Amino acid sequence: MTDKSEIESLDLVVIGAGWSGLAALKTYRQIHPSASTCLVESASSVGGVWARDRLWDGLKANNMRGTYEYSDFPMDDSFGVKEGEHIPGHVVLAYLERYVEHFGLGESIRLGARVGVVEHVEGEGVEFPWRITYTLSSSPEGESSTETKVLRTRKLILATGLTSQPYLPHIPGQESFGAPVLHTSSMPQYHKSVVTNPSSRIAIYGATKSAWDAVYAAATAGASVDWIIRDNGHGPVWMSPAYVTPLKRWLEKLTATRLLQWFSPCIWNEPVADGGARVRGFLHGTWAGRKIVDAFWGVLRNDVETLNRFDAHPETKKLKPWISPFWVASGLSILNYPTDFFDLVTKTNKVRIHTDHITALDANGTIHLANSPPLLNIDALIVASGWKPTPEIEFRPATLPSELGFPSAPDPLPASLVAAADEEILRRFPRLKTRPVVDRPAPYTPLAQDAQSEAQALHPYRLTRFIVPVGKLAQERSIAFVGVPMTINTSLIAQTQALWVTAFFSNRLSLDDTVTETCPGDVASLLEKTTASTSPSTSPCESAPTQAEANVLWETALHTQFGVHRYPGGLGKRNPDFVFDAIPYVDVLLKDLGVSGVRKEGSGWKRFVEPCGVEDYRGVLGEWIASEGLQLGQERVY
Repeated sequence: MTDKSEIESLDLVVIGAGWSGLAALKTYRQIHPSASTCLVESASSVGGVWARDRLWDGLKANNMRGTYEYSDFPMDDSFGVKEGEHIPGHVVLAYLERYVEHFGLGESIRLGARVGVVEHVEGEGVEFPWRITYTLSSSPEGESSTETKVLRTRKLILATGLTSQPYLPHIPGQESFGAPVLHTSSMPQYHKSVVTNPSSRIAIYGATKSAWDAVYAAATAGASVDWIIRDNGHGPVWMSPAYVTPLKRWLEKLTATRLLQWFSPCIWNEPVADGGARVRGFLHGTWAGRKIVDAFWGVLRNDVETLNRFDAHPETKKLKPWISPFWVASGLSILNYPTDFFDLVTKTNKVRIHTDHITALDANGTIHLANSPPLLNIDALIVASGWKPTPEIEFRPATLPSELGFPSAPDPLPASLVAAADEEILRRFPRLKTRPVVDRPAPYTPLAQDAQSEAQALHPYRLTRFIVPVGKLAQERSIAFVGVPMTINTSLIAQTQALWVTAFFSNRLSLDDTVTETCPGDVASLLEKTTASTSPSTSPCESAPTQAEANVLWETALHTQFGVHRYPGGLGKRNPDFVFDAIPYVDVLLKDLGVSGVRKEGSGWKRFVEPCGVEDYRGVLGEWIASEGLQLGQERVY
């Protein structure tokens, strides 16, 4: 092993090469073509969750062709996917690689570069406030070597995503289990040797979409599957057919239709493009309106349950979700399998479902369950246990994770502000006061009691617009997050956030001017008292906040805390979690940028009843450039 150290100074560094990171790099380079840029990615290819080493045969996106692409780079017939087909994982990777090639991004991308430390350098007049240390691995002539490199940069974009670091809790006895215990992200490594080996007996623990994928892959290959769905967990994820409602509408398009979005409570202030302020006010602010909303979600729930025929067989009944779809968001997944998944449960003896939980593992591949006989001779245990809430990077100084708003760090927002936001959210949306009824067989118990568990998040990500940290870092305009929202509208949000961040970094966008919530006087007084009584290192403001600063903090508290109440059946406690909220969120970002969110041409009614697609957002970058009176490359970042 060789160890080298060198420092390189750059205008922009992006960490992460998924949908959001690539869009951020491309957009920034288009506006600032002479800027020095670098994207570092630990994997051996671009793609993020679709990176080459995370793919396996049969893996597909929930999205069909036409909804999983950037608006300025359509997925054409050359990719081999027809209209109405779900996109295979290897095609998603090929698309992103071709995107890199088309826009000439390759020269800025460094693969196999694992970031170990991100350090914020404070001080007046500091030109490069961020220092990134990473190791670059290579294998020349079969010999592994590692170089340590250091970057310092004016601007930093964290695009590590939400599925970058698998969370695998410790299960008692796993050291002596005698068989692999692996996270679903490790399936490619064991796919052919164990998972799809017809002689294997596989246990799968969990009921997320990745667990369903693992069950399908193993069972269709002939392996024997014991599927353990925790009786003290969240229960089976909602798995919907691609076309739903009595009108058989494409689910991805359904969630992007403005008329239907009005039936979902949304805290973002009324964007111009939505046009449904009065309707929303009636639906969510009156008793009669809330009854209509409940009926809408009841129809959606009944349609999915009927199409899947959950109650038609004792085994499929075990896959019936325990919570109304009203309370979940991006956890609403799609049955994207080439054959009927439920046939594996009802017509073969390949899949046995156990509604129980693991108490311990034992030698010779034995799994002990709390209320059932032990499972013997297991060849592998695949755990669908989610992802760590923050990237596996050391952030310095010690207070930085809190300043960045990470869910595992102390909350940068005062508790009094959060409490006031909770009260205001429930005042606006009385329906959220009634917590969801969960038909759970046993009392809920987190899978593990540590801060890296999704269930143990201390608070949601505290980011203004789900992009910028609050307080001093926002004023510095040197760091931003992209890809934090959980959504099925990945590509659209990625490209919109990329433009928003570029405008923000280019001093073309002010938080003070874009927020639309006004902090109430009593809450502003609480903020002032909190600032006066806390140290600068723990306060979001160095001094008593101005009214504009208080407005930003108040809106950030409202928007981030909203998910806690809106999506307790999803990831709302930790992340912005979107289904019917995604297009209104895009509207907010476009409004900030001074770009129209009304993308449908022709009669005004079309924008309400026709779904928004990525194709409707072609030309947004050019519109923003024209509105700012810019020419490409005219602006510099400093």
